[in-house]
Amino acid sequence: MRTTTITSSLAALASLVRAADPIWPQDSDFFEDLLAMQSGYRRFGFTDIVVPCSNDATVPGKQVAAEWVRTAFHDVATHDKDAGTGGIDASIFYEVARSENAGAAFNSTFGDLAEFHSAHASAADLVALGVVAATASCGGRIIPFRAGRIDATEAGPAGVPEQDHDLKRTQDAFIRMGFSNEDMITLVACGHTIGSVHGDTNPELVAGVGLDPNAPASKATFDSTPGQFDTVVVTEYLESDGKNPLVFGTNQTTNSDARVFASDGNATMRALADPKTFQERCADAFGRMIDTVPAGVQLGEPVRLYDVKPYIGRLEPLAGGKIALEGSVRVRTTADTGRDSQGIDIALNLLGGGNSTTRVDATRARLRGGDSFGFLGEIFSWWEFSTQIDAPPAAIDGFTIEMRTTATGEVQKLDNSGAGRYPISDELMYLGAQSCLVLTPDANNNFPVTVRAAVRKELAAQGAVPVLEVGHKVHTQGVAIPKIDIRKTPMAKVEGQEQGGYVLFEAKDALEQRGWSTTFDLSLEKPSGGKVVVLSRKTSSLLNSCAN
Repeated sequence: MRTTTITSSLAALASLVRAADPIWPQDSDFFEDLLAMQSGYRRFGFTDIVVPCSNDATVPGKQVAAEWVRTAFHDVATHDKDAGTGGIDASIFYEVARSENAGAAFNSTFGDLAEFHSAHASAADLVALGVVAATASCGGRIIPFRAGRIDATEAGPAGVPEQDHDLKRTQDAFIRMGFSNEDMITLVACGHTIGSVHGDTNPELVAGVGLDPNAPASKATFDSTPGQFDTVVVTEYLESDGKNPLVFGTNQTTNSDARVFASDGNATMRALADPKTFQERCADAFGRMIDTVPAGVQLGEPVRLYDVKPYIGRLEPLAGGKIALEGSVRVRTTADTGRDSQGIDIALNLLGGGNSTTRVDATRARLRGGDSFGFLGEIFSWWEFSTQIDAPPAAIDGFTIEMRTTATGEVQKLDNSGAGRYPISDELMYLGAQSCLVLTPDANNNFPVTVRAAVRKELAAQGAVPVLEVGHKVHTQGVAIPKIDIRKTPMAKVEGQEQGGYVLFEAKDALEQRGWSTTFDLSLEKPSGGKVVVLSRKTSSLLNSCAN
């Protein structure tokens, strides 16, 4: 069964990314969520439209997985290794008018990825992650993903190899990118194991293999198994028995795959005919392709899944000296962990100032079974907590997690992989119940935003001022991807309003209507050193009117 192939390949990466549990939080946590949760109780759905591999996203003739891979290659194709320019930088979205980028695939790809794009998730990182997702969905090996790519703000130079280029010109393009002749052959073979040429953009190529380019959803596939990441594109070439329009077309000038594949006397193609070799080399070549970035861009370590991951949804002061604390704990319960999600109890030990500890018990989630199912073939079970705690005399200093096996009474104490605690602080708190986004245009035709925060009195007395940082989406005519412009606004004290041991602050902003759905952060520089942040709050979750 196809599912078995995909699951086993995904499980192979699961063991790789779990080499060690990361210390929470990580800058790449959002991408970890995309990798971990695709369906079930909580989901992100990043791979919805590339599973199964042949998914056309309701557009006949389209194959989303192939479009995602093609987008990444056309993005990297303008890279100049010697100059240190180009690479996976999302410049492709500024280059769609060029003949070398014909078709709707690139703008379509950004449309697929747009909901995940934010100040903390660059379009370039999403393009790279798309290759990981598409390859895995189609049965290929998992490619380690590193975050940290930076979006370009303008087009790069032209330079994508085209089907009518001679071999020398094509080889020179790959050399400029930093790839060898063997890499060139491998990337083309791996990229063309899925997908097709479309009649609406390349009618002559479709007609060249005996198909009607004017037929609805007309396309010529590169091999007879376009929905599988396999060696058929190689074996059909070697056996001279296929319909790849770039190999078997009647016009030799546009048979670019044939020229590339034969460029070393078929040595690489014969090696790639072995399924194990094909999978290994494709994963390696695609991995190096998506890690090709402009000089000065520093990618992080490969994203690894957490075995246990906390989420703090709400930390907010209330009347009467109380603090609302809400969140959840995600525990990996895939079969190889030996954990029974129905036989585990979870609790947090909240570490307050003055060595005080407050125990917070979590409850097993039940909606949709309380489990999420991941892109990597994993299962994650959820525990939730919602309580009110006494505001401590000194700042909250983090928490530890206890995981108790009910059958044996064994308690595992988790301290964030040796860090001592999972960090959390009441020195700066976001006041969601007092913040709002008014979806009625102001005089400038923008949507007004008001965000409130609470700061511990002792910090406010020392002059600490929180800052609101909103990711404004700036659109450019003819470019699908908006720029994310981070606009910082120092927050002002709300006169006469305090809650317990906290001073209230407020900042106002306004969002262009087209970019109203975005994210914002809060930050506070402490006079004694250090910084407290509240990250990635969504404007879409704001109330439509503000409470006083």
